Amino acid sequence: MRVAKPRVPSSRHTWLFEPGTWSAAGRFWDKGEFERAGHGTSIVRHEGAIWEIEGGMEIPSEPPLRFQNTYRIAAPRADARVIPWHSENPAIGALTGVFVVLGDTIVSSFQSGDGTSVGNEHMRLLAPERYQARRLFLASGAVVSAWSMELMREA
Repeated sequence: MRVAKPRVPSSRHTWLFEPGTWSAAGRFWDKGEFERAGHGTSIVRHEGAIWEIEGGMEIPSEPPLRFQNTYRIAAPRADARVIPWHSENPAIGALTGVFVVLGDTIVSSFQSGDGTSVGNEHMRLLAPERYQARRLFLASGAVVSAWSMELMREA
């Protein structure tokens, strides 16, 4: 009897590299300890020389926790593997970071202007319309939040 090999997606990324709307659902950990459900959206826009990602997440609680972030990216070359970005987060302020394409994963590393807030995110391609995202955010060396979400392309 022959066992079928699991399907391995190609490393042609769709999130970030194609405009689209993505929904996210999964788990959120406040301070890395208190686990809750979470959901959100990621809207990728390509407008000329500037790409933009508008992201938002909501964690049901009393009151609900809401996060908003808007990334701005200079449109990269077609073969770019390292892509700098800048974002504005209403709660944290300006963040600078870099996306690095590593095979089936896009890794993002970032920090605040004063360097006290840092984090990273791993976006693993599961299928052209599906990613697994995991993120860790630290402030002054303490865990602020972490999450594990699955992104599904809507449009």
